[in-house]
Amino acid sequence: MKTFLFIYMCFLQEFQIDTTTYIRPASWCQWFPDVEYFDTLFIVIWETFWWGGSKNEVKGCRITKNGKLIDTVAIDLFSQSSEPFFRLEGGDTLCLLTWWDGLYPYPHSHGLIIKKDWTTGNNVIYPTNLGTVSSIGWDGSYFFAVFNNGDSITLGKIDREGNLISTNVLNPEIGNLKWRTCIEWNDSIGIVVWGKWSPLTRAAIINHEGTVLNYITVNQGEFWLFELAYTDSIFMLIFLKYETDSLYFQRFSYEGELIDYNPVFLTKVYNMSALPKIVASNYKFHIFWHDSLHNIWMCKVEKNGTIDTILKIISEPAICTFPPDACFNGENFYLVWPDLRDSTSNPYIRREEIYGAVLDINGIPSNSESLISYEFFSTFNQLHPFAQGIGNRFFIFWEDERKLNKDIYLKIFNKDGNPLQDTPYIFMQDTMDEKKIKVAYCENNLLVCWEKNMDLYGQILDSLGNLIGEKIIVCNFPYIQSNLSLIYSDSIYFCVWEDQRNGFYPEIYGTRIKINGEIIDTNGILISTAPGGSFYPKICAIDTIFLVVWEDRRNGNPDIYACRVTKSGIVLEPHGIPVCTEAHYQKYPATCKLNDKFIIIWQDLRNGNYDLYFSRIDLNGNVLEPDGIPFIATGDEEISPFIPASNIPFVMWYRISSHYDFLGGIIDTSGNLLYYKKLIPDASYRQNPSIFIMPDSTYFIVYEKRDQNEVLFKIYGYIDRFINIKENYATRDFGELRIFPTITNDKINMTPLSNYPVIIYIYDQTGRKVNEVFLRKKFLSLRELNLSTGIYYLKVFDKLHKIVYIK
Repeated sequence: MKTFLFIYMCFLQEFQIDTTTYIRPASWCQWFPDVEYFDTLFIVIWETFWWGGSKNEVKGCRITKNGKLIDTVAIDLFSQSSEPFFRLEGGDTLCLLTWWDGLYPYPHSHGLIIKKDWTTGNNVIYPTNLGTVSSIGWDGSYFFAVFNNGDSITLGKIDREGNLISTNVLNPEIGNLKWRTCIEWNDSIGIVVWGKWSPLTRAAIINHEGTVLNYITVNQGEFWLFELAYTDSIFMLIFLKYETDSLYFQRFSYEGELIDYNPVFLTKVYNMSALPKIVASNYKFHIFWHDSLHNIWMCKVEKNGTIDTILKIISEPAICTFPPDACFNGENFYLVWPDLRDSTSNPYIRREEIYGAVLDINGIPSNSESLISYEFFSTFNQLHPFAQGIGNRFFIFWEDERKLNKDIYLKIFNKDGNPLQDTPYIFMQDTMDEKKIKVAYCENNLLVCWEKNMDLYGQILDSLGNLIGEKIIVCNFPYIQSNLSLIYSDSIYFCVWEDQRNGFYPEIYGTRIKINGEIIDTNGILISTAPGGSFYPKICAIDTIFLVVWEDRRNGNPDIYACRVTKSGIVLEPHGIPVCTEAHYQKYPATCKLNDKFIIIWQDLRNGNYDLYFSRIDLNGNVLEPDGIPFIATGDEEISPFIPASNIPFVMWYRISSHYDFLGGIIDTSGNLLYYKKLIPDASYRQNPSIFIMPDSTYFIVYEKRDQNEVLFKIYGYIDRFINIKENYATRDFGELRIFPTITNDKINMTPLSNYPVIIYIYDQTGRKVNEVFLRKKFLSLRELNLSTGIYYLKVFDKLHKIVYIK
């Protein structure tokens, strides 16, 4: 008989999967984001205004070039009682942040150097008589700040420490100035643009010393706001004209000569209250703005002035409330905007957050929108984790309530238990709950499925955790789809679920999915229509045959039924195979393959409390143990079996005695429980475990753990390893078993003494297992078994689980 030998390593200390404890407070507004790219990172800053508070706070965070959040905890930069009106400009390895402190027209302007590691320089205060900093530029060596005091425009040259080293007044005519200015550089010259309250916009061409080379009258229309960008020998200036809600542009040559003497109409931007953002990529200009319906748009303009494309790039569920900002890093854009999607219903409180998205060179979002503004309140749950392995990595998914509704988060670990990123990855988020994750894997990718708004969705990931393709609609047929299960076999993913499309009682539907995410059976094929309802489906596979099992109510009390489905989607037993229809309750089946057979394990009430029973089904659909035989029966409640998809036939379940325990053990090729142990010695305050076992027997178990106040759940887990798991044959002779139940001798005696321990199962006259003993010594006292008076039967197994005696 083939079976398994395994030894557990010692228990390793549990650790918290995600140490992030931050969500947004109850009333706040986060707006006016600014983003710059320098030294391989995007840096994002924004203003946080607390309703009822006395200060405006400016915070920031770093984003990788691929859009991953580095600083889960927002970095506090400064706070003050007045509106800061900050500006941010990226240099080569540092940024310059400037802001106002005080009321216009005589506020102080500050400057602060920020480096890649978030270290900052001195808070430099610039002379009050210069006015306020209204724009900043970087010429490749120095920062240049444009100061406006209402009477004059002054250009200030600023070194890498933030210090002002020279100034030059630019405007030849004094007074009547608008607040808005802008500055941009090529490698030879810079252009500074400003406006006057009279319908006039002026520009100065400057060199790297800040000296004016030439003045230009740009236009004489009512253009209030403008911004400037440069690429490939062309400067482009965009204007917003309030009277017509329109955008215009004008171009300058490399030397600063005006190309378009009259502004060129670009597009309408209805109800725009602030200027869109212009960003230059290689050979093109990209203009981003939001409309009155809170969508974000992008327009591409060739350097010759040809309008290339206008398209909507961000829409519902996003609610963009203020102008977006964007930055280009040579490969892609990072777009940031204030978003009202999670706002309170209170009309007097705007709960805006900062969102971001990576865009490709065409402006198309290349990943999901990500919330990037976290605050410091630890009042959220993390629930229902799911562990999955692929290659040499563990993927841990969970439901996360830090945004008030449930989103799906992901964190990836190596086989040593070290996280591959410091902060969790926001895998899927929406304004509605996304929950009940299930995952299956093939050699090269993962399929993650989940429930949202009574529908089922999925997403393919590669072995590194990168999203492949678009989100998949697994089933969005009207009414409720829930309790999904998922497996991969022979190049096909197969997903099954409960479905209420045909009435009150759920039926079982399923769909096949290709490894590229293509749905084969749109909205599913019908698998079970049992009257009274079919519940909690599970699925496993042997090559091209899939076995679906479920809890079936057609006979009143719940029973266990199954059916086979071919790889081509043919249901071989439309009315189901009765696996166990015994008169008592049978619930919550789990299933996996055992060589060329399937095993089904369920919780069974036939003995007065829940035990676990099992039965096997062959590839022809024959039930080998009709109505099942005991898998484990101890007198405690044994419930909720869970079998992970792994190369080792392993089952995990709850035991309820004085408290919950998580138990797990190996199944032999006949379906017997070879050996089991507590996976967590003290399971207090822990629930909803999930486990995955790698081919080398390293495993990651994760679960919810409640805090000491018994209020919040966070995701915890640990990595351990089974060792010496291998197939063997039981060959040795154990000799004689003798029992002496007398007044003077109450021992069970095994002779000769074995080098291997034995396992003794003890059953009462009803066939119920009442105890089991892992015996490593020659004698066992019956007193140790704590049995009441009666007649009992023994099964003795060797360590390889070969039955050596039945008595």
